[in-house]
Amino acid sequence: MTFTSIWLTLANEQAAYYQNIINDLAVQHNATPFEPHITLFPFVDWNAEQEARFKEYLQQNCMPFELELQELATSGTFFQCCYLKVAPNARLEKLWSDTRQLLRIEPYDYMPHLSLLYGNYPSATIENLIETKQGKWTQSLKIRQVKVMSCSDDIAAWSAKEVLDLGA
Repeated sequence: MTFTSIWLTLANEQAAYYQNIINDLAVQHNATPFEPHITLFPFVDWNAEQEARFKEYLQQNCMPFELELQELATSGTFFQCCYLKVAPNARLEKLWSDTRQLLRIEPYDYMPHLSLLYGNYPSATIENLIETKQGKWTQSLKIRQVKVMSCSDDIAAWSAKEVLDLGA
């Protein structure tokens, strides 16, 4: 199954920093690495009309912005195995709300985060990981791009359909 997802991506130097962490954790836990990102919407019906509306919205309304990170956490699900919480942010909330309305996405509880590891592991393994890694993170993320991603069950096959610079 393939699906479209919309991601917020980090400035280059931060992307490299978090990519190294994700790669290291993937090796340590025999997991598949992935690009560091904050998912804006995990599943989107994407067509040419939506693409045009979304691009126009970004060009007219969105400039690069920063997000503050909070503590490491887990929700016990595959894609939220180990992540850094993102602090509430008015610009992110507006982008999420406007995009949801623009693309006609049903409302749901949005919990922005930066995943560091995907997988299903014993809770003791994740609790130990969180305990040993807590507090060792860059506290502010610079968001510079939105990526429209083609995703599937094969994480290694994920790829960008579209890369949109904020403020361009």
